[in-house]
Amino acid sequence: MPPRDPDADISPEQARLNQHYATDYSAAKTGGKFKVDKAHAQKAISGLELAIEELKKINQEAERLKLTAGPGRDPYSAVAAEKINDRAVTGDGCHATANKKYREALEAMVANLNAIMKGYADAEDMNRQLGGKTQ
Repeated sequence: MPPRDPDADISPEQARLNQHYATDYSAAKTGGKFKVDKAHAQKAISGLELAIEELKKINQEAERLKLTAGPGRDPYSAVAAEKINDRAVTGDGCHATANKKYREALEAMVANLNAIMKGYADAEDMNRQLGGKTQ
């Protein structure tokens, strides 16, 4: 009995997609080359790190500006100061929350770029050890 055709029960479009995903488009297979510009990647990482530091400074300034007490000695002023602080610095959707999420996103980007650069450097080292050329 011949082997079953995996595309026998699917549409022609799905068969084309299966063929596309089964094709190996790697550089070794196609003879293509790519080059990572380490200087530009490092420049991007440095720029992201500067942005992270600026966000930290902005957050420190926001904390410094936080109201410690209401303008008056009445209970309404104290409650108002608490509500303003909650909206501005500590509550959901406030500046500090948005700032923190933005910093975390930038830190994740830096970590990803560093991991990519490390992987690229490791691949270059392996190529050197195998006698291959690197760019």
